[in-house]
Amino acid sequence: MDGKLELSSDNTTYQPEFLDQTHADTLSVLGRVVYFCRVP
Repeated sequence: MDGKLELSSDNTTYQPEFLDQTHADTLSVLGRVVYFCRVP
């Protein structure tokens, strides 16, 4: 592990983004779940 945080989306339109420790410390995630499925 290199200490980076990977942000990825299931939506293939968006490429993964990588944050180093400096930016990861100030990260805030805003959003909502629009679909959730649990398989037994």
